Amino acid sequence: MKKPFYGWWVLLGLCFIYAGSNGFGINTISPLFLPAAAKEYNWNVADVQKAPFLMFVIIAILAPLVGYALDRFSAKRLMLFGGIGIAASFLSFPYITTLSGLNAYYVGYSVALAFGGIVTSMYILRQWFSKKLGLAIGLFLNSSSFGGAIFAPVAGYLIKNEGWRTAMTLMSVVVGVLFIVVPQFLLKNRPSDLGTYPDGLLPQTDILASNNPKSGVTLPEALRSFQFYLLLIITAGLWFAFTGFLTNQGFYFKDMGLDAFETGKISAVYLTFAVLGKIAFGYLGDRFDKKRILLISIFNFTLGVVILKLSLQNHDLIVPFAVLYGLGYSGVFTMIQVLVAEYYQGPHYGSILGVVIMIDTLAGAFGIITLGQIRKSAGSYDPAFTLMLGLCVAACVAAFFIKKPKVQISNNK
Repeated sequence: MKKPFYGWWVLLGLCFIYAGSNGFGINTISPLFLPAAAKEYNWNVADVQKAPFLMFVIIAILAPLVGYALDRFSAKRLMLFGGIGIAASFLSFPYITTLSGLNAYYVGYSVALAFGGIVTSMYILRQWFSKKLGLAIGLFLNSSSFGGAIFAPVAGYLIKNEGWRTAMTLMSVVVGVLFIVVPQFLLKNRPSDLGTYPDGLLPQTDILASNNPKSGVTLPEALRSFQFYLLLIITAGLWFAFTGFLTNQGFYFKDMGLDAFETGKISAVYLTFAVLGKIAFGYLGDRFDKKRILLISIFNFTLGVVILKLSLQNHDLIVPFAVLYGLGYSGVFTMIQVLVAEYYQGPHYGSILGVVIMIDTLAGAFGIITLGQIRKSAGSYDPAFTLMLGLCVAACVAAFFIKKPKVQISNNK
């Protein structure tokens, strides 16, 4: 009797860890616990927001280092190192009493997240999945959204009834143990550790070639390739746009005169279609040309930005925007990861992935600041939406010309 493919257990473990590290660490702490702490200590909102920005910058700077380490050391051990750091960071949050303490928390958390986050997770997934990589990535990326959906209501209830410190302590223990530490035991570095192959399939030439540690594009080759810079243009422009807007959307909806209930409904529509998009585009990426699916996702996202800009004059367009934006954002997010894994698997995949993550994380961080500054200077988000649209068009053009690099196979032993 054929044994079940263990890669699904690896994926499950990574989903739990990502739900805890990002679903709780970012999607729950930032909107719920951070404002509660700021209110108690009368911290200025602008000063508080510097800490998450610092987090993005540190993660971006460390991403290439993490990628380099993944090409040389055990990914499972790096994930465990990061996971322990993430859990310890959560436990330290209730003891923050100053802005310097808040900054110190985000420094520690960001360093741990760099090692125990998306770069390491994607590296492990690429070892276990080939033909089904798109579906695996789509399911994995959704776990942060599911984590936020699970943890946020619980956190809100506990903060209201027990206070933010007690709530954070209780949730840190539960999330740290059940979602960060315990799932580490499900992880394995690669299928060969268990005597199997990617996707659980019998040996096939294309699968073995794509996972051959001596085949693929090296980092120096990628950095000398015009195609690689086209990919960076795509990921930087789109991350600038959708990360920047996600952080500023509450202010835009406030400009439109929407109350909290209406804003919540729009967010629910967006998140619903984002979940569907990650799974759908990942599934399509496994069955059709990945470049074409990426182009479709970028076009979908661009159309969403067009409708967003039109919603300045017609507020009825905000729901169609949420549908297209959710699908487009999730499709782009998924397909860029799939494309990088498809094009650059090899001896330097971790390093190349680290560079890509560094660029898109930095772009997203500056998107947050830039769009907010444009709104402050112009009194409207209209110029910001025009900038987002221009970046989407540039990404479409770059994606049209991108090509899969030729893979070199080394005979050195």
